[in-house]
Amino acid sequence: MDNTPIKYNDKLIETSGDTFAKNTDLLAIHLRDARQLFSGLGALRGPFETVFHEGILLLASAALEAHLSYMRTLGIAWNSESNSPLNRFELEFLEGRERFVSEDGRVRERPKKLSLELRLKQVPALLIRLVGKSANFELERKQETKLIRMVARRDALLHPRWDRYLESVSIKEAGEAIDAVEAYLAAVARAVHPYLIGYFSLVYTTPPGWHKNDGVTYAHRSGKAPLLLKLTNILKIGPIQVLVTESTKANLLVDFALQNKTEGDSGGSLLTRLALVRLLAMVGIVLTIIAQIEIHKGRLFEDVELMFLNESATEMDEHGVLAFVQDHQKFTHRVVAIPKILAKGVVDRDVTVNLGDAWGAALIEAQQMRERLLHSPIGERVPRVTKEELRKAQSSVQAYFGQLLVLAPEVFAPLEALLYTPTA
Repeated sequence: MDNTPIKYNDKLIETSGDTFAKNTDLLAIHLRDARQLFSGLGALRGPFETVFHEGILLLASAALEAHLSYMRTLGIAWNSESNSPLNRFELEFLEGRERFVSEDGRVRERPKKLSLELRLKQVPALLIRLVGKSANFELERKQETKLIRMVARRDALLHPRWDRYLESVSIKEAGEAIDAVEAYLAAVARAVHPYLIGYFSLVYTTPPGWHKNDGVTYAHRSGKAPLLLKLTNILKIGPIQVLVTESTKANLLVDFALQNKTEGDSGGSLLTRLALVRLLAMVGIVLTIIAQIEIHKGRLFEDVELMFLNESATEMDEHGVLAFVQDHQKFTHRVVAIPKILAKGVVDRDVTVNLGDAWGAALIEAQQMRERLLHSPIGERVPRVTKEELRKAQSSVQAYFGQLLVLAPEVFAPLEALLYTPTA
């Protein structure tokens, strides 16, 4: 038996501890909010209970994105101290950039879009390399399935398609979303043990009914078998009904957040943060569904316009096969471009959405806050959304819908049913 003590890279451990200490808020807040909302729902029953279940799913997804960003940042910091440094291409993957030769013959850099599915596998694999281990990163099959289906539910919720709509989220699916994230983070921490400092305290909790002496565990809210992924066709519900439901759910959550207590002296709470995310997501959902309505009416759009409306792009794989892939554009791009494309294609009218007014500035400000919530920069504190900021965001969304009705009422007539009078 080999009793030779294992030699660890103290520099990597020290860097991990320092980086974790600077990002505790970012790493903890979304997962904490999801857990608190889940445990606080209890036996809540009602026609709109799915609003909170969807919120848990979104919070768990935000936690996953935050941790992946943190791991990429940690990997970059480790690279200069590792005994097994990465090559240039692997490092560029962690940095989310790529080098290319521009038209003037110069080598330049640009951001590189990386799918969540790819990052989930490759980021841990590179961390394992950096700590000097040779093992592959593997997630237990059922846990991997739960994670994949959580991501699919999130995408169907935020980026619906005619044949891929998530009508509701159950409490079991919400619990499975939290469990999927916890199991993934625990697997990464085990794979690079003992270098991922702080993760035990983040991932492990005491299940309901356990005594403090029973210990702690993770992923204890759902069964062993993954839940089925249940998506539906918008036509089965009716596109107008979907629009009304999505608007009602978002505004209901806003009203609930505005009437609820705040956290300390922050002026907001986990509900105001969640409500802002859901409100802005609703705008994107509404635009997507109205675009789908016109597409399925047989309206003529150029190929590039269709791909934009469907949030898709073409990509050539290593075998030279052309495939369609998801291509989610920026919010500020879609809120201006989609009305312009639809108005031109449906009524042959050139319209311009003016975001230069006060409501437009408020809408952009709200979206920027949403981005910082979901994709908070490493080293920065996650923003707290005050009730006043949430009210302002809700008013800006209503003003935006109002302008679309003025610019192209023939296209955006369904928005009349979405105009909403906020609770005082």
